[in-house]
This record gives sequence, C-alpha cells and structure tokens, in this order.
Amino acid sequence: MTLQSKSGTVEQQINARLDQANAALPESVKQDIGAARLNAQAKALALTQKRTTVRNWHFTLPATFTSVGVALAVVVLVSYKQTPLIPVLPAELLTLDVPLKDLALLEDLEFADWLAEQQEVLL
Repeated sequence: MTLQSKSGTVEQQINARLDQANAALPESVKQDIGAARLNAQAKALALTQKRTTVRNWHFTLPATFTSVGVALAVVVLVSYKQTPLIPVLPAELLTLDVPLKDLALLEDLEFADWLAEQQEVLL
C-alpha cells in the first residue's frame, strides 16, 4: 500500500466514526450545534461586509475640494522672510584699543540702524 492510499483509508475510517458519533447525539444537542453554527456564520458574514465597506471607501468630491483648498491656503499664507544679516565688526576695532568715545558712537550708530529697521517694519 502506498502512503496516499493509507491516508485515504484512515480519513475514511475517521469520517465513518465521526458520522456514527454524530448520529448517536441527542436531538437537542444537534439543534444547539446547528444554532451555534448559524450564529458563527452570521458573525463572519457581518465582519466580512464591514471589511469590504472600509476597503471600498472613497473620497467624496466635496472632501477632496476642501482638502485641496486648505492645502493651497496654507501654502499661500506661509511666507518666507529672510532675517537681516548683522554686519561684522571690522577687524581693526577688535585688535586696537578703541577709545570709549568711539564705542559710544558705534553703539549710537547701531541703535539708529535698529530704529530705522523698526520703522520699516511698522510701515
């Protein structure tokens, strides 16, 4: 005997014994098993329908226009403003002993420059 024929006969013997055990069950147990089977099939069908509903969900036209409109508004409203560069102090001022009067004049010049920038921002 080959392996397939042995497994075929084993399956037939198992099926025959299960059929005999099923026939020996009381009628109330058979009805309970049938009800449980129907309940499980109904739950499986509901779950399958729920999955296909979620999978087949498409964007609607108004939702697409709304999202595109919001994206365009964000792009238009975002402005890229470069920060002004602070001028570098000349190297001579760093290496020489600068009198206090010259430093005060330099601070006044920086303040006047800052004040002019603030006026430009306000206008």
